[in-house]
Amino acid sequence: YAFAAYKLGDIAMLLASETTTHGAYAALAPAMAPVAAAGVLAAAFFKSSQFPLSVLFARSMEGPTPSSALGYAGLSAHIGIVLLANTMPIWFPIDAARYAVAGVGMFTAVSSTLVARIRSDRKGAVSYATSGTLGLLFVMLAAGYKEVVLCLAFGHAAFRMLQILRAPNAITDYSSMKAALRGQVPWPGKPPVWLYHVAWRFRRFDTDFHLLNIVHAVLHTDTRTARVTLSPCVQLFLVGLIVLLAGFPFTPLTHAKEEYIVHKAHESP
Repeated sequence: YAFAAYKLGDIAMLLASETTTHGAYAALAPAMAPVAAAGVLAAAFFKSSQFPLSVLFARSMEGPTPSSALGYAGLSAHIGIVLLANTMPIWFPIDAARYAVAGVGMFTAVSSTLVARIRSDRKGAVSYATSGTLGLLFVMLAAGYKEVVLCLAFGHAAFRMLQILRAPNAITDYSSMKAALRGQVPWPGKPPVWLYHVAWRFRRFDTDFHLLNIVHAVLHTDTRTARVTLSPCVQLFLVGLIVLLAGFPFTPLTHAKEEYIVHKAHESP
């Protein structure tokens, strides 16, 4: 799921780069400006776990290793913020783009914050809280506060990394705090019933709104398939083929092509 989401973001970013003045459509740059802005916005939304992919961080951070804290909370979570901050000349002059950034950011901030309040696991709660905070930063970017957003993003990255690194000790920390306060712990508070129902609706919508369910709803296919029996040799061949296809973008052939392009660029700039 995370791999497909990031690849969709890469495709959108490549589309934006091709439709700017440095791409192949330089002569059509004014007409292609909305396309470039849409590509930048889609890449930022996908990479920063905004709606409709606000479940991305929760799905990506299921691993128990601390590398998820450094990779997702500190690096990939804020790629969308940095991308939008550095490409403001592309999308900020377009009113629809600003409204889209503000609207998506505000919806993600509200929905992800509510979902974070009802998540039973610590990592899931932190992941949705991260998406919600990034949504507020998107709203601030739409208002034009670029420098302030970058400063807040730096502090937010450090804070979330610390939270996720401390997530395995959440029960121990709670017990120690409860003992230190003689059992008078003011949190976690019990939300009102209506607020819990609203948060649960957002949670169900966020869980059900993913690629597989959309494909089944559009195609109306029956998910029940016949059992296929494969020999061990065929299974080994298929696994090797899948691994080869997964690593195809990083083959020596691709490296040779990149070296050839760089060499030609230096010869005839």
